[in-house]
Amino acid sequence: MFTKYTSEILQELQECLSNGSTAEYAMIGQLIDQAGKIFVAGMGRTGYVMKGFTMRLEQAGYEAYWIGDTNTPAAGKGDLLILGSGSGETETLKVYAKKAKELQIPIIVFTTCRESSLHAVADVAVVIHADAKFKEDTEKKSVQPMGSLFEEALFISLEALVIQLMEKRGISEKELKKRHANFE
Repeated sequence: MFTKYTSEILQELQECLSNGSTAEYAMIGQLIDQAGKIFVAGMGRTGYVMKGFTMRLEQAGYEAYWIGDTNTPAAGKGDLLILGSGSGETETLKVYAKKAKELQIPIIVFTTCRESSLHAVADVAVVIHADAKFKEDTEKKSVQPMGSLFEEALFISLEALVIQLMEKRGISEKELKKRHANFE
């Protein structure tokens, strides 16, 4: 049974990730490279994925902050906000997006829902074609529970984005390791 489920999960991920747009990721890379400070947020399991992405950005030499940490500085024009929300309706993230708009900060959103509030306010929105645990009226296609497919596809997409950024800037893994936490 275990092998059957891992095979099904990998197949779902392959199908989900093959629907992505490279143009969106090129624009995201450009926004990240141009940003002064990068602020990142997400909630629940998606939040864990986004927090890992924040760490990778910092290790790659970007000034990246997880919103809510005590050392998160003030945001201003020239900065960037990156949000992950499967539903695109996470209330806390909508508040962050509203503030970003007030500060004239570009917003990048990763979601499953093109019709969501966060998608509507994003400067760049990436729709990850995974089952939305929030849509009761759609037929569930994933064997995985709730938002797992979205979270996994998001993690892989963000890892690929980091590799793209590293390649573009000529950053080696050795350089990332220099910035890796050493209080472990």
